[in-house]
Amino acid sequence: MGRLKTGVQGLDEILGGGLQQGSSYMIVGGPGTGKTILSLQICMERVREGERPVYIAVSEPLSSVKKTAESLMFNIDGIVFEDVQTYQTVPEISREDYDVFHFDEVEARPVWEGIWEVLERHKPSFLVIDSATVLHLISADEYQFRRHFHDLINRLSVAGCTSLFLYDSGVYEQESSVAIVVDSVIRLRAKVSEQRVITIRTLEVEKARYTHHMSGFHAFRITGDGVKVYPHHVLKQPEETLPGGLITSRIDGLDELLGGGLETGTCTILTGPTGVGKSTLAVEFGIGNCRSGKRTVIYTFEESKGSMLERQRGIGSPIDKYMETGHLSIRHVNPLELYPDEFFALVEREIESGCELVVLDSLRGYELSMGEFGNLRAHIQNLVNLVRRKGKTLIMVNEVEKLTGVLQITELGTSYLSDIIIMLRYAEVNGEIIKVVSCIKKRHSGYLPELRRFNIDERGITVGEKMENMRGVLTGIPTFVDSNSSQNI
Repeated sequence: MGRLKTGVQGLDEILGGGLQQGSSYMIVGGPGTGKTILSLQICMERVREGERPVYIAVSEPLSSVKKTAESLMFNIDGIVFEDVQTYQTVPEISREDYDVFHFDEVEARPVWEGIWEVLERHKPSFLVIDSATVLHLISADEYQFRRHFHDLINRLSVAGCTSLFLYDSGVYEQESSVAIVVDSVIRLRAKVSEQRVITIRTLEVEKARYTHHMSGFHAFRITGDGVKVYPHHVLKQPEETLPGGLITSRIDGLDELLGGGLETGTCTILTGPTGVGKSTLAVEFGIGNCRSGKRTVIYTFEESKGSMLERQRGIGSPIDKYMETGHLSIRHVNPLELYPDEFFALVEREIESGCELVVLDSLRGYELSMGEFGNLRAHIQNLVNLVRRKGKTLIMVNEVEKLTGVLQITELGTSYLSDIIIMLRYAEVNGEIIKVVSCIKKRHSGYLPELRRFNIDERGITVGEKMENMRGVLTGIPTFVDSNSSQNI
């Protein structure tokens, strides 16, 4: 059985390669969910492929359908539009008809006869009926509707015609058994998120006969170009194979602490409280990657691009140089308007275009984009597996709320996803607040299990020698083992 491309971004992947030729599809959704737009997009793709799709309007005037197309600047030339409500060839209903048949069946006859006449005249290879809900509502009873609808599906199947039937979700909920007749059911949903007060749209393939498909909820948007779907991937963890190579920070004490740098193909979490220097350090790793002629992309969910640039310039970082050469890109992302799978697609495109290092700043901002699409760990797991599968490197910035006290790597339960964990902390020594850095996990190579002083000023980032003769540094209130060892800090 052949496949027909839909022309809708992401939908063919979800459907296992496109629509099955000659099959029937029910597009279920409430008002405003995008049923008409989706069907028009698919019709336009069929025109591009040389077909003459037929669009039959049953529930609303054709002028309304065409206005929808015009609002999106759709080119609907080549689509055959028919309106069975205004058919001139249907004979007038006589009083005798009401005496012989139930009045509901009499009202339905002109519509059904109009549909049969359209099919006979055009013999379409692709058909849309908008909407099949009306055919249900005007039928005398459930039996009459199923009989007519089943006959229609059989006739289209024999003719090899691929068909879309738009259906209202309210009626579908009351009588979902109508789905038995069609080969596949695609469900469109739109609801307002309680947390974000925006409309969240999802697409789900509830039924797909004779074919595989991607199950679950897939986010989609209605844009100026029509419907765009973002498939939800569940990627398996790849084999533990690293491409080889190191990403260095060019900060002597830090690279020494890390056993040379960060292995490519790994996931690193930079964790610590606010203001300790996590983002600054993450950018420096990104610049270190650029120095070797490779591309870095930084996604910032909280800080603006301008603010990030000014901060790095303030410490003498050559960030502008690599922005100009195209080796470094900074993308500001509004987490309140982004689906997790949409962000996944952004990262995937960057990697496919040659990006070697992805920096995510921060996990807290990324969490805001989760909304009602599952927990943070599931989506981060997908992102980590994507980067690992491609042999690329990921750095994630994580903020912990407590400045000092009990040691906590993350508050979101994501530390198990990392290969490397670098922790930055505050500590109070002799009335002065200092910063310390340590590597507490490195899965694929050795590192120095030491605490070192970490400092950021106009000259850049510096990392000192091992902080000796002290204990309790990670609690934020260290004590000297030897009162004469204060020179070591």
